[in-house]
Amino acid sequence: PSLLDPNKLKDINEELNYHSIDANLAWELNLPLPDNYEFVWLQKDSCASIATVTFFNFLVKKFDTLVWSPEYKHYYSLMKLKTASIHQSHYRLLYLLPYNINLIFVARDPISIIKHALNHVRLSEVYYGVKEIDLLTNINSSLFHKPYYHYTKNPYKIEISDIETIILNHGDYYFNTHKRLEILKNKIKNIECLEFSELNTQNAFNTFTRLAHKYNFTPPRDPLIFQGRANRHQGDLLVLPVNLYIDKNCKIIITTHQIHSNKQGFIEISKEIFENRNLMFDNLILLIKEHDYISLKNNQVLFKKCKNYLNDYIDALEKHEIDIKNNLINEKQILEYFKDKKDLRIKLKKLLDDDLAYVKENHPEYIEKWKYYKEFEKMCEELDGK
Repeated sequence: PSLLDPNKLKDINEELNYHSIDANLAWELNLPLPDNYEFVWLQKDSCASIATVTFFNFLVKKFDTLVWSPEYKHYYSLMKLKTASIHQSHYRLLYLLPYNINLIFVARDPISIIKHALNHVRLSEVYYGVKEIDLLTNINSSLFHKPYYHYTKNPYKIEISDIETIILNHGDYYFNTHKRLEILKNKIKNIECLEFSELNTQNAFNTFTRLAHKYNFTPPRDPLIFQGRANRHQGDLLVLPVNLYIDKNCKIIITTHQIHSNKQGFIEISKEIFENRNLMFDNLILLIKEHDYISLKNNQVLFKKCKNYLNDYIDALEKHEIDIKNNLINEKQILEYFKDKKDLRIKLKKLLDDDLAYVKENHPEYIEKWKYYKEFEKMCEELDGK
């Protein structure tokens, strides 16, 4: 911990202050972070992290989106921001945070955390598919993305036994909430512990409206942004956005509300193209520039050709997405696997007893909602007497 006084560091008349010090020297000296954060978000993998960053970034001016940056690089940006996002592996930043902080974090059924981690793709290795097509492009599976899974022995196929890698090699990483809160216990003014379902497509808009009023940022106006999945880390829709070129100057963008939240200058033509079709992804949209839309509508033969092509493209995309979804592991499979794995059960139980200490004490209503965790606890009690 730093021995330097944050109040003096804010004073530009002091010889050593936040404005004059070299960033590398500040890091070497463990210079404490300034006490000007409206709130601090404790990031936790597989707990709506992408959705949280996406929605905060829509609403909070200069929100700290650098949570996945290397710790020392992130530290430099935190000197200037009004919010702080702390990655779950960045312990040093916890020690450098100021006192009297408002803390926000998300809690989730831990069996669902394991499920999400197991189904998680490694973004740096994913084949993202063909991003630019035209009306002559042959529609087949090679156009679409190919997931590359993070923790699996075979990166293109998930096996239920791959959960052993997560628990044995990465359990301390995924389940470290109590450890982090202990580091911060003398610095916390208030804790906002959100339950995972508060960030789902039905509740996220209202949740962020409430948080905006409480933590002094702009309330959301467009519910559509909050009503679709922001996270694509299970391989869904990774090919998007895709540009369909009608000619060299005119294109239709296949995208989502979350990817293209700013639609200024565009017309959404999804209903005209898909009519009453029930799409697999209700956040999928088609955008075209206003002047291109007028030209296209004036050429009904070309418009119909685009309409037919886009429906065929979405047919193939949805079939591809179903194949990806069918490869994923669910919570019931995970629980079934634990039945014959005593050592693995005991290891996970120990991790979770520590990780969930705060939630059990302060939000027992969350535990009551967590169907799979309750089944795991019951299994441990019946099979291990714990």
